[in-house]
Amino acid sequence: MPSFNKTDLIATGANTNQTSASKGVAPDTEFVGFRIVCEAIGATPAITWQIFGSLDDPAVSDANSFWEALGYILDGNGASPDTIAFTSKAGPIIAGTAQSLFPSTPNRRYRKYRAVITAILNVTYRVEMFTKDED
Repeated sequence: MPSFNKTDLIATGANTNQTSASKGVAPDTEFVGFRIVCEAIGATPAITWQIFGSLDDPAVSDANSFWEALGYILDGNGASPDTIAFTSKAGPIIAGTAQSLFPSTPNRRYRKYRAVITAILNVTYRVEMFTKDED
């Protein structure tokens, strides 16, 4: 029976630029997705975010791991072919809204992931990771 899991890459109430500590995934993870949630805003809010994956063992320190930016599919409103981006993504800037990121290459299974938040201004947020594991 598969299990669905949610974990925070960055806990609720964050409001600064940061690189999260990595979170490992189970070897039998079939799916991984990410969501940034805008919890509150101030004047002229802005935030960008990016997810990175590593093939290194979760026991290897983040500083000694090799990190690759996850590609994601740009929303082309049904346009074909899909365009894949590996850059930071502008995040949600309306309180109570969220934005999801699904890797463009779901068969590329990294062993751990981390979030990088940059260009933040007057946004309180959290970043969540969702997995589906085969038990």
